[in-house]
Amino acid sequence: MAILKGSSHTTIERANRSVTTEDLKITALEQALEGLIKVIKAVHYYPSRHPSLNSAVQTACRHFAPLLTDQPQFACQVHKQGFSVEGKPVGSKSTLLPKLAGMLFSRRIQRLLVLPDLSERDLRVFSQCLTLDPLPIQQQGGISAVLEKAMVSTIWVNQTDLREILKRKQELDEQKRARAGKDEAAAEEQLWQQISQPQSPGQTDGVNNEEDLNQHLQQLHLEKDDTRYCRLLEELPPLVRLNLTDSARFLSIRALVLLCRGASHPKVSPARRASARQALKQLISEELYAYLIELLCSREGTEIERQSALDIVSFLKGEAARHIMERLVAEEETHARKQLSLALARQGKAAVAVLVEHLDDEHWYVVRNAVAILGEIRDQESAEELRPLLHHPESRVRREALRALTKIGGTTAIAILLQALEGNNPELACQSMVSLGALKAKEALPALLRRATRRDLLAKHVEDKKMAIRALGEIGARESLPNLVKILKRRRLLGRTRHNEIRAAAALAIGELGDPEALGVLERATAERSPPVSRAAAQALRQLRKNESDESRTL
Repeated sequence: MAILKGSSHTTIERANRSVTTEDLKITALEQALEGLIKVIKAVHYYPSRHPSLNSAVQTACRHFAPLLTDQPQFACQVHKQGFSVEGKPVGSKSTLLPKLAGMLFSRRIQRLLVLPDLSERDLRVFSQCLTLDPLPIQQQGGISAVLEKAMVSTIWVNQTDLREILKRKQELDEQKRARAGKDEAAAEEQLWQQISQPQSPGQTDGVNNEEDLNQHLQQLHLEKDDTRYCRLLEELPPLVRLNLTDSARFLSIRALVLLCRGASHPKVSPARRASARQALKQLISEELYAYLIELLCSREGTEIERQSALDIVSFLKGEAARHIMERLVAEEETHARKQLSLALARQGKAAVAVLVEHLDDEHWYVVRNAVAILGEIRDQESAEELRPLLHHPESRVRREALRALTKIGGTTAIAILLQALEGNNPELACQSMVSLGALKAKEALPALLRRATRRDLLAKHVEDKKMAIRALGEIGARESLPNLVKILKRRRLLGRTRHNEIRAAAALAIGELGDPEALGVLERATAERSPPVSRAAAQALRQLRKNESDESRTL
């Protein structure tokens, strides 16, 4: 009983408290989101500042309060059919939350962030903005632009940079203070009219918007004069923003591809390149990234559209990596995760900083994915960031780190692998030998030769020695030939069978070295009584002769 009251019992109590706190947070978020649903309904039914609407807003704010205690912000991910926090689903049994998630998602909201000083006014206006149809939202540059226009400063969507959020919040709060003392109700009503009725004459529905964009693209295709072409490009961004919809995705993708090619193709005139870059700069926004990432992950579009979205995101770079990573962390579908990983790898060095930020994530699979993508990017400067992960508690992360180091290569990666080889972890040492062989790292020769030639009377290290010998063969350094020949020639009476496995591995490694001086040794070994040794020697001999023949034909 005394043992139960010790440190183990304390650890269990702490774990239970942690789980309870996490569960309470999930429950509080469910209640807060259900409160948001009630506010949205109340906005539909009641005029501004009606007592019933005010009551719904106050209740929702109270439900958000536990989520905002002692932290700079609270964020959750929005999916097509639900919400999640740090990869854990929220309200999976609720019938209301999937509808709210669908409503937010259709308005290009994939991340919802709330600041600790959440105000009743912002929650009410945020709910009002959600009642707008997607088209008017897109006409104004997306939901982020609509919320900023409405001066909502304590609720943010699709934003990840807290410093930028706080900077913009300060600017919006100053605008609110400038209105202090005026008829707030009248000013807010006027502002709402501007937000809810943004359409200009001739743009009354999505069909006209699509036709306008289609005609504009045709004009661009036919225009030969640079000056007129550049003017047409200046008019393109608003038309594209209006058509960031599912029905117009072919046109919007076509326009974006045109701009990307125009901004980079060497045969395009400097004036057109400059205009295309300026148009892209105007279009880049949270909503554009959300639109492209959703198209990238969706199975509804065509393969050509998904490939085009990948090409566009790869060209834009900038903040794209952060948005893609945010989606990858929350994504549950395998197909989408593969697409997102590919998109991050295509970002190249622009994605490295974002990926490194996730190397200490509490979820092992997030770390593994980030490591795998770093391996695909192959930026040698990122190798040092992977060193601590060779001691990660999850074996799948350790293995992925070794694979990534192998792909990255370079001096730093080899030094890290050598450290793992010389360490006390047999699993890491074994895998490091494979990696060093694949990298053909001559720096590893002394360590590998020590492992391959060490005394092992009780045959405890046979597999380790075979692995070291294979690595020596892959490296292909002829300096290792004398030692490999000694291993091949050495016979033993005790533990003969296992020892012959080592000799066979040495024969194959000698064949990989490609040194003609080894021909005689291998020919004699083909007459060995041990079938594994003779077969390996014969195979190595064929390989060596083939290499000689290839070299002579080349000469």
